[in-house]
Amino acid sequence: MTKEQAEAVYKILVSRCAANASKEQEFVDCVTDPNNQEYRFGGELGFGGKFFHSNSRWWVSCYKENGTVRIIKMMNETNRELTLLKLGMDPLGSIARCLHERYSKRYPNRYVEIEPNEEDDTRLCVMFRHSNSPYRPYLRITLKDAIILDKKVKTPNPPLGYKLRWTDTERVPFEDPEMEEKLDILVARVVETTSQLEM
Repeated sequence: MTKEQAEAVYKILVSRCAANASKEQEFVDCVTDPNNQEYRFGGELGFGGKFFHSNSRWWVSCYKENGTVRIIKMMNETNRELTLLKLGMDPLGSIARCLHERYSKRYPNRYVEIEPNEEDDTRLCVMFRHSNSPYRPYLRITLKDAIILDKKVKTPNPPLGYKLRWTDTERVPFEDPEMEEKLDILVARVVETTSQLEM
């Protein structure tokens, strides 16, 4: 991580998570050292409030016991901003930002955020989560060579009852002139059918 990147990141930590502004140089010195991949900044995330970085991802986290609804929302918003900062002017970043704004307004009772794909950090996802289970996404719009809409489905898993797995529901090419309309229909369908999904 460069000095300029570290300074930009810390501004986000200060504005989003109330990190101590006077600790900026300490933060910069730490994360620009290639041997360090994390920094404990605390702020409103509490003692477990940390910033992590790798070649493909920047994110914040906290101890699970501190994860109130307000703190989880704060982390989601911070991680979205960090992702967009890292992406810079990447075309997928622009698409993800538009989709995030579109569906955050359309589904205000859901957590909708941007993050790298948990299975492939070269991809970017817009994730939807239930308000009562914000840790587990049930729908993801994955951006890479096309827009790929995945949803969580239940499958039998004796003797435990069932398990949740991802299934690829649709692939929409970026150049499709009806991309937005098709995506809106698919998202609405998945949000409706998964509203009662046990997480």
